[in-house]
Amino acid sequence: IYDVGGIAGQIQRGRLSMVQSSGMIRGTDSVGGLVGYQEGSTIEDSSSTAEVGAGGNLPSHAGGLIGRAGGGSTAPAFVARSSYNGLVVGSSQVGGIAGSALNYFSFSDLQAQGSVWGRSTVGGIVGWTMGYPTNAVTQRQRLSSNNAVHANPQSGIAGGIVGQAAYTNIRHASSLGSVALDNGTPIAQGINSNCPFSYLGGIVGCASVSVIRETRSQAYLLGPSTRPIAGRPAVGG
Repeated sequence: IYDVGGIAGQIQRGRLSMVQSSGMIRGTDSVGGLVGYQEGSTIEDSSSTAEVGAGGNLPSHAGGLIGRAGGGSTAPAFVARSSYNGLVVGSSQVGGIAGSALNYFSFSDLQAQGSVWGRSTVGGIVGWTMGYPTNAVTQRQRLSSNNAVHANPQSGIAGGIVGQAAYTNIRHASSLGSVALDNGTPIAQGINSNCPFSYLGGIVGCASVSVIRETRSQAYLLGPSTRPIAGRPAVGG
């Protein structure tokens, strides 16, 4: 089951405003508390407390509000003044707000708390971001995560705000809670060769060609307790 959401499976060039969801939402890929797949649309002043789970193959795109988000230069994906409080579980690309955000997108004034579990590319706000290389719209501002973020210790990537970021600007973000590489989750690989090993960070697990500024992390970082991290581990506050 693909594109599953508490309010809509897909929203393309539309708008969701002042909506809420709760309960339990399950699917295979692109599963969100509000929307499974958001393309070139606006989501604002909304919230969810739904338990979200995606159980498909890598990646699963599971998010507290949105499974997958993306847009074009004339219609970016825009998410603002919204929040999530609950549990998100998936395989790869799992986030407290969105599982993944691609190309043109702008996220601002978002809060997430609860727990986010995945094998790899797991973030308190977004699991994986990949902006357009010349895109000035690809940004995140005023983001707050108080999640317990968990990924696998063998090639797992976990961040308090974003698990893995490329061509992304992150500003005015704060991370509380905890970020952990746990032995209890199944083994998976990183999303691509830019981040082939285990990465753990209070703001971002692994970033390439990205700008991170005016951020704060008070997250508790925890590596595996019973065996070493595979490959070359990289841990940052």
